[in-house]
Amino acid sequence: DERGNVVVAPPPLIFPSVRECNAALATLGDAGELLRALRLFGKMRKAASLASILNANFVSSGKSSNTSTGTPRTPRFYPPAPTLVTYSTLMSRAVHLGKARVALRLWKLMKTQSEFFTNQPTNGRWPNPQTVSQLPIIPDVKAANILMNAYAKLGDYESALDLMGQMASENGGCDVPPIAPNLVTWNTLVDACHRADDLSAALDVFDALKSAKVRPDARTYTSLISTVARRSGP
Repeated sequence: DERGNVVVAPPPLIFPSVRECNAALATLGDAGELLRALRLFGKMRKAASLASILNANFVSSGKSSNTSTGTPRTPRFYPPAPTLVTYSTLMSRAVHLGKARVALRLWKLMKTQSEFFTNQPTNGRWPNPQTVSQLPIIPDVKAANILMNAYAKLGDYESALDLMGQMASENGGCDVPPIAPNLVTWNTLVDACHRADDLSAALDVFDALKSAKVRPDARTYTSLISTVARRSGP
């Protein structure tokens, strides 16, 4: 300091890793404790948002490197930010517990998450804060299937079909990039038709599935048979 005394900086705050947080979310969700899982998720977002602001100030203030040596300094506050796995874990548990609309709200939050630093430490060392990037979360086929399952549970066949169209599009869409649908995707779309009581749409999806050279399984036929039975009545 100004008096010549040695000032020792406090150690960085210690947080659980993203993997540990995601495991806790899965455990809470599997136990039916969705509200507790959402509270933990909310704390992750709040801490990550605050860290983003503080670390940005850390860089802009010129304190991100040692002025005498030029070596990068470690940020003091760097909690785990929610990742794709975080959102997929919460969304799948919400759908399973009959809270499909909660899953849709989580998806919207994921799409707008760009204010958090997404970089994680490598080999126990943090990257230079000046190189830390702010990147959007890019959904994969598993996340897309969870979103489609949420639509299916709500009987929203049109949104499920639109999602399939985005996945198949060369440029993707507003929700997902181009993603090759798998059997789970097709089965979930057939289930959406079943829940919407739309036999014609279910048969169209089945024909498209075969045209895509995807082999249907027992779940595919079960959904189709159930749709036919529902339309046929007692």
